[in-house]
Amino acid sequence: MPAVPKQVVRYFVSYAHTDGSLKKELLGRLRPLFASARAYRFEGWQDGDIPLGTDWHERIQAAIEMCDFSLLLVSPAFLASEYIREHELSKFRRVVPVALGLVPLDGSIDLRGLERTQMFLHEGKPFSQYPQGPDKERFVTDLFIKIIHTLKASLPPPLTSEPVPVPAVSAGSAPQASATAGAPSEGPRTGASSLSPGTVFRDLDHPWCPELVVLPQGRFMMGSPEEEPGRFDREGPQHEVVIAYRMAMGRTPVTFAEYDRFCDATDKIKPEDQGWGRDRRPVINVSWQDAQGYVQWLSDQTGKAYRLPSEAEWEYACRAAGSGRWCFGDDEQQLGQYAWFGGNSGGRSQPVGEKLANPFGLYDLHGNVWEWVEDCGHDRYSGAPLDGSAWMSGDNSRRVARGGSWVNFPRGLRAAFRDLVAPEIRDFALGFRVARTLNLDS
Repeated sequence: MPAVPKQVVRYFVSYAHTDGSLKKELLGRLRPLFASARAYRFEGWQDGDIPLGTDWHERIQAAIEMCDFSLLLVSPAFLASEYIREHELSKFRRVVPVALGLVPLDGSIDLRGLERTQMFLHEGKPFSQYPQGPDKERFVTDLFIKIIHTLKASLPPPLTSEPVPVPAVSAGSAPQASATAGAPSEGPRTGASSLSPGTVFRDLDHPWCPELVVLPQGRFMMGSPEEEPGRFDREGPQHEVVIAYRMAMGRTPVTFAEYDRFCDATDKIKPEDQGWGRDRRPVINVSWQDAQGYVQWLSDQTGKAYRLPSEAEWEYACRAAGSGRWCFGDDEQQLGQYAWFGGNSGGRSQPVGEKLANPFGLYDLHGNVWEWVEDCGHDRYSGAPLDGSAWMSGDNSRRVARGGSWVNFPRGLRAAFRDLVAPEIRDFALGFRVARTLNLDS
């Protein structure tokens, strides 16, 4: 059937001219996300669109009346603008206020009710306080999610269309291994008894059962050295971790095809795919709790103890015996061969297994989707386990996500980079992969 057109959503940008550079940066980061929206087509208006020789006040008032919502870029200069207070704030029907800078919403200025309106900040900080890097990208991504939620809550339901089909690997077939992957050319085996490192197998001979790769035992330095370019404090202190047990990890992130089988079997609502397609794309819009439900169900189906990898296991698997910023070393120019990220993804996730595998035979550990791991959130590694186990004491209101995603840039895809996320969050750049320990009778 023909696709149904997206619902047009018009937005007005209200800002102080002295904040022009911040406005340009924020909108430049938002536009690719707006373009990726499944149900809406965003059309923005700002005063730069006023034709020469026309009444600018009249044009602004007409644009406010026409737009579905107004994006307010709030800063001290914004608050000090008499024109904004007198001629814009009172006219807006639906607002999304975003803190560009620290603002005193203390009643000292008449803001026509804005002081009672929830304002967007990320972890309590405005846009201007984030340096270039993953945290600023996260600010913009979370803002986009808030805007979508606001539209869904306040506008009539958008017209929808069937997801656009995408070329897919046939069900159950494995991605083609790279020359360094170590995966057997004859494809995945079933069962894990006496399998050597690098072997690909499934516990059940069904296409919905994830492929696993046996990892070698070993030791590595977890975290980043203080001199690493792009390093964040939460990546230290660097410390040695020993993986002295046999384990296997998902060859790729869990796909929609695999996760949808779980949803069908348990009558669970399937997660949104943003209109990008399902099948071999990594599942997204799943919380940490959703991932836990999946691994429990998979354990019940296979009779094996599936789980999320620990943070240490994840980084060990990602580094694959290397010590560079990425699994292939420190040459950023190679990243596009191994990862879907903000520079090549086209503004969406991509089918798994299409880039090169790392030396352990694992795909998509850098980019495509963030991956939940088991651990509670900690701001530093002081006191972290040294045996590969998950760090389960501490702040369970945050869980760790690893790997970066299609929306991030190279700094956020480094092997050591880590994000702390509330476990109930469902995000269009966040998925997971599975792991399990291999015993003698596995």
